[in-house]
Amino acid sequence: MAALIAMQVRFMVVGGLGVQHYCPERVAADLDVLIESSETNATGVAYALDKIGFTMQPETVRLLFAPGPRPQQIQLHPTIPADILTEGEGFDFMAHWEQSERADMLAMPVRVASPRLLIVMKSRSEQEKDAQDVLLLQSYLAGMAAG
Repeated sequence: MAALIAMQVRFMVVGGLGVQHYCPERVAADLDVLIESSETNATGVAYALDKIGFTMQPETVRLLFAPGPRPQQIQLHPTIPADILTEGEGFDFMAHWEQSERADMLAMPVRVASPRLLIVMKSRSEQEKDAQDVLLLQSYLAGMAAG
């Protein structure tokens, strides 16, 4: 995350760590970040990855981060517990950015996707842990609505 922040890459924390931000009982084992699909971000991602020893040509990253019909997921390395995700066409990153929450994670300032966006993303999965995350987030939102 530090390398992404240093390169001013626009991203939001999603996945288990995003859920854990709202529901502390959720244990997260990896880092998933949702990256804004843009050429500027793609270049920043390429340089950030290079700084941590994961070499990817900027041209390749630009192709991966061009808005496509479906979301993309890039696993950095089988031994590195982190994934970079992008959303498909029609996804309004800036609208979700504005709904995200500022947080400090690992002593770094980040944005965490809103509970509603996390629910949408988790609902696409057929994994049991993601179904449990949806229930946790729905309970969190119900508690917020109740005051």
